[in-house]
Amino acid sequence: MSPEKVNKQDRHAVSKENLREVYNEPSQMAKDKVLKKLDKHCQQIISLSPFVCLATTAADGSLDISPRGDPPGSVKLLDAN
Repeated sequence: MSPEKVNKQDRHAVSKENLREVYNEPSQMAKDKVLKKLDKHCQQIISLSPFVCLATTAADGSLDISPRGDPPGSVKLLDAN
């Protein structure tokens, strides 16, 4: 991808069209696997995981991600959202 196609404000941001120069279109199966809520399998994986990343965003749009690790079972899911 040429440098002039990169967003000047965020060098990591590119358009969907420019992305296709590097990556093929995702398969239909990959597109269809989006979930609106965590299913029982996702919930089980999270509940057994010794590692999680907690991501938050502030009102001004700034982002933060914090990796955390504890024994499996230390994460409690409140609901499927």
